[in-house]
Amino acid sequence: MVTDLHVVEIVSVLRMLTAQLVISDDLDDALARLAETAADLVHGPCSCGVTVIRPCGVSTAASSSDLPERLAAVQSDTGDGPCLSAIQQREMTVSQDLCLEDRWPGWTAWALKHHLRGVLVAPIDIDDQVIGALGLYAAHPDRFGPDVELTAMLLAEHAGLLLGGVLDRGRLATRTAELTAALGDGEIVNRAIGIVMAQRGCSAEYGLDVLCQASTTLRLPLAAVAERLVDTVSRRGMSPRTVPRARLSHGE
Repeated sequence: MVTDLHVVEIVSVLRMLTAQLVISDDLDDALARLAETAADLVHGPCSCGVTVIRPCGVSTAASSSDLPERLAAVQSDTGDGPCLSAIQQREMTVSQDLCLEDRWPGWTAWALKHHLRGVLVAPIDIDDQVIGALGLYAAHPDRFGPDVELTAMLLAEHAGLLLGGVLDRGRLATRTAELTAALGDGEIVNRAIGIVMAQRGCSAEYGLDVLCQASTTLRLPLAAVAERLVDTVSRRGMSPRTVPRARLSHGE
């Protein structure tokens, strides 16, 4: 065993990661902190990369060097590799010596050519829209003892919970900024709220909640949802100017 991480050290790593991530509301920044923390788990030359699958596709969101990003590109080209295996199978994937590896021939050939000998990948579940994997890449074989495997697994599971919170805070910050901008423009949102009030016989505050829920469901800015509603009403022959305008209470 190359390294011997005791329980106290494992707890220290998790505590340090927690301290770094609880103050962040930017997912990419949080992933970069995770990559830096994980790279220190292994003695000797080692790189760490975090691969994520989002609605827009697969990408390397963060890495401690440029190697993981290049490995991810090869993986994308060949359609196979340890990160994709870990994500698809939802279990840790380890190769102690790539010279003896036959699961990903194209990826492994490139990795060996660039002096990589070992890989460990642990899946990360962030939320229902973003999943990923934490990858450790060692320049020497047999660098991933049971202690490193256990710590990587705990780190990935703990990070998944924390990153879910980071993502929620980031979305909330985005939503708050959009809401502030939309209400700052005022006119189109107020008319849309007035339409909801006329249709449902509700308060302005409830009308705003309806628009916000639609914005979340459709994944559109609040102002865009409001504009669509006003345009729809106009096309149906009802002038949006005939409906009441919203009067939100102070602080809304």
